[in-house]
Amino acid sequence: MSPHDISFNSKGTMAVIAGIDSIELFDTSDAANPKLKFVTQRPGCSITHDAKFTPDDKGSRDR
Repeated sequence: MSPHDISFNSKGTMAVIAGIDSIELFDTSDAANPKLKFVTQRPGCSITHDAKFTPDDKGSRDR
């Protein structure tokens, strides 16, 4: 993965990373040992440029 953007939820316990070929979601509640929770690719998209959590922290948005 080549990250373009890293964003954290409001509590800093989750991170979403947008990269060239995927979006990855990490549990960062233990900052020294982040845990990969989910990986996906947006259908029809070859480069994921940006990912953010929604204001209520219930999901994420990507572009």
